[in-house]
This record gives sequence, C-alpha cells and structure tokens, in this order.
Amino acid sequence: AENALRLDPSDSTAHNCFGDLMGCLGDLEAAERAHRRAFECGSNHADTLALLAGSKALVAGDPAEAILLIERAMRLNPLAPPWYFGMQGRVLFTAGRYREAIAALRRSTPDSPHVLIFLMLAHAREGEGAEAAAIAGRLRTEFPGFSVDGFIAGYPVT
Repeated sequence: AENALRLDPSDSTAHNCFGDLMGCLGDLEAAERAHRRAFECGSNHADTLALLAGSKALVAGDPAEAILLIERAMRLNPLAPPWYFGMQGRVLFTAGRYREAIAALRRSTPDSPHVLIFLMLAHAREGEGAEAAAIAGRLRTEFPGFSVDGFIAGYPVT
C-alpha cells in the first residue's frame, strides 16, 4: 500500500488498504486518517465507498457511517457486483440488523468463507442454530484451511 501511495498519492483504494493494515496493526488513529483520505480521494467512486463501508464498520467500529457509505456506493453503481452485497451484509451485521444482513449476504458470493462466517453469525444471532450449524459444516468441509483465528487476525473486528 505504501508503494502504491508513493506512485499515486490520490489512489483511494491504496489509502483504504493502508488504513485496514494500520487497523490490523492496532494503530486506529492512522487507520482513521487513511480512511478519511480514501474518502477524500474517492467520494464518488462506488468501489472505494463499498470497501470503505466495510472498513468503517469492522475497523473503525462505526456501522452508522458504514451504512451511509454502502448505500451511496449502491446508488452510484446500481448494477452492484455480488461482493457489494457481502460488504453490505457485514455492515448490517455490525449494526445489529441481522435479518437484513442475512438477506444481503445471500445475494453475495456463495463460495467465500468470509461471507459464510458472517452468514453463520447472523443466523446464530437470530436464534437459528440449525442454519448456523449447517454453514459451520460448510466452512469445515469446503474451506479446511479456514480458521476463526486467522480470520480475526486478518480482519479486525472492533
């Protein structure tokens, strides 16, 4: 990310990635600065806003702002690709809107362990143990290298 920013200081995606990295390293102030810069450079770029929504929800712990960002991204790109719905599901999950999170995640990429873990968690929060257990089984079977510890280490949830 640092090399990308040296080459293009206005690259909103690089700023967002740098912010996420800083969040993983525990420097939330640097993460916030980088995320703010990502927004400044990409406030009308739907992909940037969708990525930033996930960062705001999961790194910065601000699901209210994240909801506004993902909604704006979807307005800018009405033909949103499936990964936008995965991001929307994560954002809605952090906001405690589990039923809506499930609906969004079901519109996302069905073979992503990151989508599946949030889908599993949302079902569990809704008291739907059988659905959560079935998804946990899929994670174990289809993604044997996936671990919750690895997920948390690379995807800080505040």
